[in-house]
Amino acid sequence: MSRADDEKLLHVFSPWVCYDSRESYRADSPAVMTDLVSELPQGGRRATELRDAHGSILATADASRGAPRLDLGFLGTRGGDDHDNELLRVHSSDYPGDARRMHANAEFADRVYGRVQRSNDRTWLQYWFFYLYNSRPLDDHEGDWEMIQIELDGKDRPQSVTYGQHRHARTRHWNDDDVEKRLGDDGEQAPVVYPGFGSHCALFGKGSWQWVGVFDCLEHNDGGSEPIRPRLLCLADMEWAKWPGRWGSTLERIAKSPRGPAYQGERWSDPAAFHDNGKNPIHLTVAFPEQSGAAPLVAWRREGESLSLRYDAQQTLVGRHWLRATILPEDGDRHPLTYTFPLENVSGELKLPLRLAGAGCQATATSVDTANRESESTPIEHIR
Repeated sequence: MSRADDEKLLHVFSPWVCYDSRESYRADSPAVMTDLVSELPQGGRRATELRDAHGSILATADASRGAPRLDLGFLGTRGGDDHDNELLRVHSSDYPGDARRMHANAEFADRVYGRVQRSNDRTWLQYWFFYLYNSRPLDDHEGDWEMIQIELDGKDRPQSVTYGQHRHARTRHWNDDDVEKRLGDDGEQAPVVYPGFGSHCALFGKGSWQWVGVFDCLEHNDGGSEPIRPRLLCLADMEWAKWPGRWGSTLERIAKSPRGPAYQGERWSDPAAFHDNGKNPIHLTVAFPEQSGAAPLVAWRREGESLSLRYDAQQTLVGRHWLRATILPEDGDRHPLTYTFPLENVSGELKLPLRLAGAGCQATATSVDTANRESESTPIEHIR
């Protein structure tokens, strides 16, 4: 098969993506991380840096800093194991806001990266998605690589799909009822992926999903956005994919910033084994969870470009909880901002890191526990 044949197959089956209505992070070019320069609340700005194991700055997204300019092209010069101790350090005080701003750049927005692997009489089409941040209780970290793959037979007919779900996977036959598909402009069917809200693991449909055979935790996607088909690019053309470092600087938490696709074990090196792994007992299944309690009591307050809220979650808190606030600025961009704050006290005041320029916003909040069970949501308020 020729390179052109591979690219044609990748385009035919390139997936659609349907996000939760509150999702802040979209599948974009990894340049949203390498090229990120953040404005700080107290003034000034900080840029993403490439650092080595000793903390030395090797490159920065801010060309005025004197170090080499960091971008995907620079990472493309650093393939090989000699660079596996490097990482990208993101300096952001507002990850949702920075993700929204970078997504607004048409050069970065809505990207998926494809590759073709062949073994025996089977062909594997893999699709990799990058997100700036993974935001979920007990599982928050900079950088997030997720993927799905499609198995084709010897006549290039789809046989199965495997959806990556954190360290696990789920495999389904192509014709199973729960494998949702959508027609493209070419008249061919391609799978629809529902990224878990905040975590981005690949779900087969909207709703809540419960882990089976592992930890007690839920994944959610309300299917509240219109499905989109990200622009497909071929990983074979991406020299930065050979960089072995970490996409982010989260190292001390339960979940760490990931390495790139080529350094993700059997997902990359053995698609058949990854396919088989998707048949094991550890998987996600549709769930109908009860809400974890009544909605927290909140009062929103705007001062200029700042937004804060006072909260009282006494009716909700049993054990460890977080407050999840979703803001939709009324600026014509339907991209929401969702912030998750650990609740140290049953009541208090939180200042959101966003800046509201001119327009008002819509706001709602919920509380969430360690299993990602949510309380009822507060009514949507319009803030001017």
